[in-house]
Amino acid sequence: MTVLIASMPVLRGFAASWRRGALLAARLEALLAPEWQRLPLWLPVALGAGVLAYFAGRTEPGRGWLWLPWPLLLLAVLLGWRGRRMAAWPVALAGMAALGFALPLWHAGRLPPPLELPSRAVILEGQVDAVEALPQGLRVTLAAPRLDGAEPLPRWLRVRLRANDPLRPIPGDRIRLRALLRAPSAPAYPGAWDFQREAFFKGQGGSGFALGPAERLAESGAPQPFAALRAGIEQRVMAALSGGAGAISAALLTGGQSAIPPPTSWRCAIPGWRTCSPSRACTSPSSWGSALACCASAWRCGPGWRCGWRARALPPPAA
Repeated sequence: MTVLIASMPVLRGFAASWRRGALLAARLEALLAPEWQRLPLWLPVALGAGVLAYFAGRTEPGRGWLWLPWPLLLLAVLLGWRGRRMAAWPVALAGMAALGFALPLWHAGRLPPPLELPSRAVILEGQVDAVEALPQGLRVTLAAPRLDGAEPLPRWLRVRLRANDPLRPIPGDRIRLRALLRAPSAPAYPGAWDFQREAFFKGQGGSGFALGPAERLAESGAPQPFAALRAGIEQRVMAALSGGAGAISAALLTGGQSAIPPPTSWRCAIPGWRTCSPSRACTSPSSWGSALACCASAWRCGPGWRCGWRARALPPPAA
C-alpha cells in the first residue's frame, strides 16, 4: 500500500492533505479542550444569530429552510455519541443557527395575513379580551372582532374608548361601538422600532379610537386566564390611590404602565428616579433575586430531592 501511494502523485498529495488536516484538528482540540465546559454556551448565541439573519432579509425565504436544522442537529448528536465532540461542536453551532432561522419562518407561516382595514368609520363588535386603564379613559382589546356585521377577523384589535364613556367593560364582555381604525404604523425612520413587525407576530390587526359610547351586548363570558384578575387589581388600586401614585402602584402589581400620566412618566425617565420607574422596579435585581431564591428553595427541598444537590459537569472531549 505504501509503494502504491508513493508511485501515484495524486494519492501522495491526498495523504499529505489528510495528515495536515488531522494535525490541525488535533491542535484545535488541544486548544479548546480546557474550554469545553464553556463551549455549549455558544449554542444560544448561534440560535440568536439565526434569528437575526432571518429578520435581516428583504424577502421571505422558502419553506424548505424549515428542514435544514434537523439533519445538522442529528449529525451533531451522532458525532457526540461516537466521542467526536470537537467535530460535533461546529456542526451543532450550524444546526442551532439554522434552527434560529427556521423558528421565525415557521411562526410567520402559522399567523394570518395582515388586515386591510377601511379608512372610514365602522361599527365594531367583539369580545373584550383585556382592559387597560389610561390617564383618561380605557383601552380595550377585542378578540374575533366584526366590522359592520361581517365575518370575524382573524386578528385582534385594540380600541381606545372615549374619556366620558360611562361603560366600564370587563374581560369577557361583548361590546359594540362606532370606531375609526388604522393599521399599525411603519417605522418613523430607518432603524426605528418596527410596529408593523411587532403587531404581525403578536396577532394584532390594528388599533383605533371610539367615535361614540360603547354598548354592552352580553355579560361576561370566559375571559383569558388572569385577565380579569389584572383588571380588577388595577381598578381597586387606582380607586384607593388617585393620580400618578395609583397608576405606578398598579403598574408594580400588574405590569401595565398605560395608566401612568405623561408628567409622571417623564419624571421616572430622568436618571436618578429609578425607584419610581415600574419597568425598572419590576426587573430590578432584588425582585428577580427573590423570585429565584423561592424557586431554588422549592426545587432543592421538594419531595425526592435533598438539599445540597449539585449539577454534574460536562465531561471533557477526551473522555
